[in-house]
Amino acid sequence: MTYKVLQAKRGGFLVRGADGREVFCPARGKLREGGVYAGDDAEWDRAGGIDRVAPRKNLLARPLLANVAACVIVLSPAPAPDFYLADKLLIHCFKNGIEPILCVNKSDTGDAGELYGRARRNYEPAGQSVLSVSALDGSGIEALRRAAARVGGVTCLAGQSAVGKSSLLNRLLPGINAEVGELSQKIGRGKHTTRACRLYPLYADGCQQRGPLDGAGNSAIPLTTAAVPLAAAGGQAYIADTPGFSMLGAGDLFYGELKYFYPDFVGFAQNCAVRGCNHTREPDCAVIRAAEKGGLCRERWERYVGIFDELRETHKNKYK
Repeated sequence: MTYKVLQAKRGGFLVRGADGREVFCPARGKLREGGVYAGDDAEWDRAGGIDRVAPRKNLLARPLLANVAACVIVLSPAPAPDFYLADKLLIHCFKNGIEPILCVNKSDTGDAGELYGRARRNYEPAGQSVLSVSALDGSGIEALRRAAARVGGVTCLAGQSAVGKSSLLNRLLPGINAEVGELSQKIGRGKHTTRACRLYPLYADGCQQRGPLDGAGNSAIPLTTAAVPLAAAGGQAYIADTPGFSMLGAGDLFYGELKYFYPDFVGFAQNCAVRGCNHTREPDCAVIRAAEKGGLCRERWERYVGIFDELRETHKNKYK
């Protein structure tokens, strides 16, 4: 039987079977030293330990999370939105076969409407819809839940500290009581409050029905008709509570490949005069021309150039 690893714990793993039971599974052999992560699909041996881990779709390095199907990229009016980070997260999603879900939190605040419009101008030309949500009053939460359920599998949340990721988790998964951090007025950013990866099954009404583990490490899960596990083609939907992604870099991406992760450039790039144009400073570049004349979001192109230069500098330092 295959189990979903919900959390790697000291001495073993918390796993969930297809029947909805959560069981603590002790680590055995080489697995005592690592190699099994939240999100993994694992099989048991006859002795009650994990025998093997199924091949992964992907494995994020920071935090360590396996088989991620979707990532909710969260922006909010406060702290000041970091679109540079959002761009890097979007690239990270495309590179790892992860479906991005963009959302603007704190729609109940006065500045949220302006930010929502800005986010749409930046990302809708790239084929990405943007959700408007509020962890405070619950608006838009059902749309966010449906978006995660449609993809199925593991969904994580990413963004700056204090944009409301833990508050959104508490709305999506009532009862988990994720610790909520506060925005520092002095430095204008928040502190990470989540310290370990943990998956939670997503239910149609958000209800978490898992009872406390018994002495054998088991929990019965009485499901009501209202609390139906959400599943799609990607399988049972899970939401991951994880430490932050906020220091994410563009990884080992070669700077010359960056343009392929900007679908909004494609329609213009075919008219560039220079073959293999990178759309940064080349003469007669159709992408630059579109950004200057308003056919393409200029600030998104400017951030693209910044990321390109960062990757090129990293490449130069690595091989000099």
